[in-house]
Amino acid sequence: MNSFFKFILFSILFFGVEVRLWAVEVRVRILNEQNSITMDAENFRIIASSHRCQNSLVKVKALKSQMIIRYKPSQNSWSLLNLASHQICEINSRNLKFDAQRMFINRKQLPGKILLLSHKFNFDVIAVLDLEKYLVGVLAKEMPAGFPLEAFKAQAIASRSYAMKKIMKSQEREFDLESGVADQMFEYTSGTAKIQTAVEETKSLVLENQKGHLFSVYYHADCGGRTEEPSEVWGSNEKIGSVVDDSCPLESHSSWNFAISKFELSARLRVILQLGDAQILSIEDFENTSSGRKKSLKFVLDDHSTRIISGQQLRNILGFEKLKSTLFAFNQHGADFVFEGKGHGHGVGMCQWGARHLALSGEAYPNILKHYFPRANLARLQQNTKLD
Repeated sequence: MNSFFKFILFSILFFGVEVRLWAVEVRVRILNEQNSITMDAENFRIIASSHRCQNSLVKVKALKSQMIIRYKPSQNSWSLLNLASHQICEINSRNLKFDAQRMFINRKQLPGKILLLSHKFNFDVIAVLDLEKYLVGVLAKEMPAGFPLEAFKAQAIASRSYAMKKIMKSQEREFDLESGVADQMFEYTSGTAKIQTAVEETKSLVLENQKGHLFSVYYHADCGGRTEEPSEVWGSNEKIGSVVDDSCPLESHSSWNFAISKFELSARLRVILQLGDAQILSIEDFENTSSGRKKSLKFVLDDHSTRIISGQQLRNILGFEKLKSTLFAFNQHGADFVFEGKGHGHGVGMCQWGARHLALSGEAYPNILKHYFPRANLARLQQNTKLD
């Protein structure tokens, strides 16, 4: 177990019974491939046994510090420039660790504990914070502010379950989660009263499978009427259950369309499909999922050859905000291909707009989660919580 994956035991009274809970630290990559950053901090210090900056004119232990930090790959060292005194301190180290009472990097507030992890030519910025505080920042970015409290509670448990599984799988890595769409959107914030309540009232709750191991939890914006199995989207053997969600197609935003010319589509796919000089003439269904999504599509070229691409890969290339889901039909209008679809996202797991509808209908978060994850059970996070 790495030094940043920590369980801290404490106890609370839960319905009159003492429950032992565990606090977890999570490492989130905030920035990657940086050459330099600007840091503003209060009560700032470098965490190291010794380094020459401790007594230098840079005064990195001052109550307030403003500096530019650069990594020098050729020397495997760091340069800290104090913007007030214009003094420079050098630290020979592969990585740097800081903590502060308040921390801003590139004018963006971050948690007080930060790691700078160097690579061959640049470095990453990793924020280290308590899992529950991390969830506040996730909910602020992942769910619309106007959604009901019970939907936020369901989201908190889904996001906590997802994060814990990533944390437990990443113990040999230098960070646990990305702060963007590759994992969960995150921004360091104190959140709204609703978000704070959702996180506090579901504290340490996760979803487990029938064996008592962490359940594979996913979520998306709008399923368009039916959720999807992970195996149908990402090609794994994973099965978590698929459910019908009649409320989603009734939302006005659920329907969408996207048009792209044959020329542009050919250009966007030329390298990945190895089209050479050929152009795309038409599109055909190749394989659909059980929910009606496009698992894969066939492109017919003007040289009489064909190419196959998965629906999810096509979304990735054309843009997730343009081809919003793989639940679509397509037609050809002159020199354009027109995609008409429903839903938004990969369709796996909890549908956020569906969760909103269930919450507005009076359903509490346990029922919302049971609807989308019928094979999962609610459980308290424990030190011996396991993966599959």
